[in-house]
Amino acid sequence: MDALSKREALWEKIAVEAKLPPYADTSKLIDFGKTLDYSELLNYADDVQPPGRTKVICSAGGACAKVKFVWKEVARSSFSGMFAGADVGMIRCSSVNEPSIPSRFSPFPGMVPMVALKMFRNGEAPSSNVVLAYRKSGQKDMNFLKHCVSNHFTENVKYPFGAALAVFKKYSDFPTFSGLAEFASMDQDGNKTEAPRAPYVLVLEPSKVSRQRKTAATKNIADQLRDFKAGDTLYDVYVVPEPLTHKAGSGKGYVCTAGELEACPNAPPIWRIGRLQLESSFTSSAFADEHLFFRHHLFEGDLALRPDWRGKVSTLLGAEFYEEVIERGHVWDPDVPDSSSKGSADKDAILCMALELAMNIDAADQNEVIKDMSKYDGFGRDVLTCPYQEDEVKEGREEGFARRAELRRQIAEVTGWEWKVEGNEGEKQWVLQRGDNMPAVLGAGACPFAGYLM
Repeated sequence: MDALSKREALWEKIAVEAKLPPYADTSKLIDFGKTLDYSELLNYADDVQPPGRTKVICSAGGACAKVKFVWKEVARSSFSGMFAGADVGMIRCSSVNEPSIPSRFSPFPGMVPMVALKMFRNGEAPSSNVVLAYRKSGQKDMNFLKHCVSNHFTENVKYPFGAALAVFKKYSDFPTFSGLAEFASMDQDGNKTEAPRAPYVLVLEPSKVSRQRKTAATKNIADQLRDFKAGDTLYDVYVVPEPLTHKAGSGKGYVCTAGELEACPNAPPIWRIGRLQLESSFTSSAFADEHLFFRHHLFEGDLALRPDWRGKVSTLLGAEFYEEVIERGHVWDPDVPDSSSKGSADKDAILCMALELAMNIDAADQNEVIKDMSKYDGFGRDVLTCPYQEDEVKEGREEGFARRAELRRQIAEVTGWEWKVEGNEGEKQWVLQRGDNMPAVLGAGACPFAGYLM
């Protein structure tokens, strides 16, 4: 059976409507950590839980969707296995605990977001699974997409979730790390790689619009992901090729867009290598909550590939740290089309329109800003956006509405890129999408591409 047929067969079970199970209570989580024998599951390769085994962690309220990785060339050339192509997959977003706004003195987080990826392979080859999270201590915010997630998260765990951590401490020295060695060891056609090449960490970053959403506490994660549809980019995908230290996150950085890493003044510690794109909308599923299985690959498998990493591993660094590094701009983002290739006249025209559209800096005041964008930190790495205000005409602001619409049209015409609406009701905004469906960014501050839309 090919990868697509495998996914569709499993999706038929996921899509069946049934009463959703309740979340596990605290005592059940604690007992689970004390009594579960997980050893047989470490090598279990099926996509569904073994018969008779009850799922406890992340066993309710999950949201499933079909996905695919859209890799940049740097992913295919630098790493192996599924990094060469992983375009038939599934994602499950869930929380260890039932999402609820915690009281001020509560020891519990609002939610503990977990992301599980299952990428299917052709023939008899098993699926490849990656488990990611923000941090095991969770977050107070109810927005599932508030933060980055990675396959490395720290051991800073709050009661009672130490019970879940205790399960994996029995089997690994790195219980909050899941490995990428298996992901890099076999491609989508089931061909094994002789010398697998895997990055140290995989990081998924939601768009800025997604991170800034305001959401209510929802028992079912799918309820806050309803607006996403097939074709949307759910996450930008980054890798940390080699182990980092805390120093990597210090200072002000910039996104290097050179085609070759060697051309960057300082080799950035994190690379953007693609995006995770939805191929369906999200759905709740009793079958997925109770039966869908995602294999946890121990980090010891990665150390078998790269024994030189063992002395460099820090269990204090996880998604929270990598999110900070990305936000500071310490990133290599190769093969990014930018307006510099269109000639200086177009570059200046795009810049002027962008300044007026997104920042209300009109032509009379733009000259001083354009002379030296390095002094202007208003954008940094921010995506080029503008308000989505359908009611402006009703409120007598037709002129401003029409002007912004014309600016969007001109920018799209000059760049060849497309404006799309993102966000929930009341928080919608226009976002400029580049040809590769990544959001466009206006360089400013310390960025060497200051003054360029890229």
